[in-house]
Amino acid sequence: MDRCCQRATAFACALRPTKLIDYEEMFRGAMQARAMVANPDQWADSDRDQVNTRHYLSTSMRVALDRGEFFLVYQPIIRLADNRIIGAEALLRWEHPTLGTLLPGRFIDRAENNGLMVPLTAFVLEQACRHVRSWRDHSTDPQPFVSVNVSASTICDPGFLVLVEGVLGETGLPAHALQLELAEDARLSRDEKAVTRLQELSALGVGIAIDDFGIGFSSLAYLPRLPVDVVKLGGKFIECLDGDIQARLANEQITRAMIDLGDKLGITVTAKLVESPSQAARLRAFGCKAAQGWHFAKALPVDFFRE
Repeated sequence: MDRCCQRATAFACALRPTKLIDYEEMFRGAMQARAMVANPDQWADSDRDQVNTRHYLSTSMRVALDRGEFFLVYQPIIRLADNRIIGAEALLRWEHPTLGTLLPGRFIDRAENNGLMVPLTAFVLEQACRHVRSWRDHSTDPQPFVSVNVSASTICDPGFLVLVEGVLGETGLPAHALQLELAEDARLSRDEKAVTRLQELSALGVGIAIDDFGIGFSSLAYLPRLPVDVVKLGGKFIECLDGDIQARLANEQITRAMIDLGDKLGITVTAKLVESPSQAARLRAFGCKAAQGWHFAKALPVDFFRE
């Protein structure tokens, strides 16, 4: 019996500027385009808008940087012994002309894909160092420091060390008043280039902090190899300090152990996402030196620190 077989070919493309090619992103875009064509009824307008917005942000970031649409806010870091501000974490925002104020979660992966992380980091470093230098000029004790988030790929960039040296020289900020904050990543301690670069930065006097310490499986592997000055306890540990008694007791033991380990190694432990007086009181009782979170203050504009 004769049989008839039909073949169908689906073709999808994703357009990108030729100088900003990221093949994984292009592949994802092509798959999304193919799905939209094959099943248009299954894609809501919001899905299409989301895809279009991501592409729009990707292609407009460089112009936005040139136009001065990015700015910094600062979350205070508190000394728990007396509740005084000892520093602040610089947080990047994008004041988009049509989408409003965007948090890093909306655009930072676009910057990684588009090769804009180093220019963005340079902007943050320069602004943060100028701001904290101004605060220090009008501050008594304690003299504040600033913590700047840096990706592992940026740390390994060949020009990053020169960039940091240049910004410190231009702004006149002492190296010890700058802290570079990296997300916990198992690859860091295994990457010889990253280890060497962090050692070079530490030799300048720049502080090195590991963010969300204890969340991954590699936390203890960092400490022998990297010149770590500060570890930030992940928010889950802090959140559970207000949980049910069983969870609270378990997390109290873990948190105490991390703080004790930091003390023995000469590493400052900073608690993140502290949102209640009871959390702050427990951390203070455990001997935690510093903390940040909404219990103390949300991210604040630069003018707050000038007053």
